Amino acid sequence: MPILQVILGNISVSKYEQIPGTEWQPDQVAEMGLVRFNIEPEQLSGTLTCPYIWIWMMARAIKDNDALINWRFDDYPELLHHHKKDQIPQGAQTWQNFEQFVGDFRVLKSRVWSNQPVSICEMHPHAHFSANMSFVSGHLKLICASS
Repeated sequence: MPILQVILGNISVSKYEQIPGTEWQPDQVAEMGLVRFNIEPEQLSGTLTCPYIWIWMMARAIKDNDALINWRFDDYPELLHHHKKDQIPQGAQTWQNFEQFVGDFRVLKSRVWSNQPVSICEMHPHAHFSANMSFVSGHLKLICASS
């Protein structure tokens, strides 16, 4: 899962060195077209990104992982079905599902960094923290609260 760690953690990797934990350099991973190596001109390092469907496929390959299990990318019959303009298609994602999406994504990250030290800035790359502490990521499980 080192490549998924680099993608989800928005971790900068060197253009001319192997991605830690792999035998590949960023350009070798990106040449297949499923992952993009984002690098500024004149720079020696950049980050890897990929479409959600590729993250979904990698997440499904993790043993005993139920994160993102409810994501649907095989909904072509629903898309082809003719719906009335005033109705939301069955299975459509709504803003009410955003909390579930965020929770699922955090569970996925806990699996990717399973029992490994990770910095808080890697786990949450776009958040701003005053200190960059590290912790060992345990397996999270998403459960719904009940009253």
